[in-house]
Amino acid sequence: MNIPASLPALAHSLRSGALPLPAYIAHLAAQFAAREADVHAFMPEPARFERLRHDARELEARHPNPAARPALFGVALGIKDMCQVDGFATTGGSRRPL
Repeated sequence: MNIPASLPALAHSLRSGALPLPAYIAHLAAQFAAREADVHAFMPEPARFERLRHDARELEARHPNPAARPALFGVALGIKDMCQVDGFATTGGSRRPL
C-alpha cells in the first residue's frame, strides 16, 4: 500500500477514494503497533482502532460523494493531552488528570 508522504497528497488520496479509508486505518494501526510501545506518545485508549474504524464508516456515510468531501476527509491527527477533548483525559504529561 502506498501512503502519500505529504499532507496535501494524503488528503487528496483519502478525499478522492484513491486511498480507501479502511486501508489507511489499517496502516495506522500497524504503525501504531510497531512504534507506540517504544515512543509512548498516545494516551491509553482501549479499542482505539475499533473506534477509528467506526468513525470512518460514519464519515464515509456522511460524505459518500468524493467531490463534496471536506478538505481533510479522513486525515488522522493526534492532540497533545494538555488540550481538552471531550471523552479523553487531559493530563498535561502528568500521571494525574488535570
